[in-house]
Amino acid sequence: MIRSYSLVLGIIGIRFWFTLFQVMGVESEPAFAAVAWIGWVNALLVAEIYISWYRNRQAGEALPATAGSSTGFPHK
Repeated sequence: MIRSYSLVLGIIGIRFWFTLFQVMGVESEPAFAAVAWIGWVNALLVAEIYISWYRNRQAGEALPATAGSSTGFPHK
């Protein structure tokens, strides 16, 4: 779901970047080619970073909080 939402936000980003490129005077066809990549890649990159962070955070919470060895017996 996160990736789906990021792609929807990527469409919003494409509209923003395309408008910015037109204001800068870039022709429509090359601008749209560049803007499509900028919009999709940035949105998916942010989503992947969030997913990775969230999974690592949950993996850290799942670790046992005991201060023993891997066998479960305390060190001597």
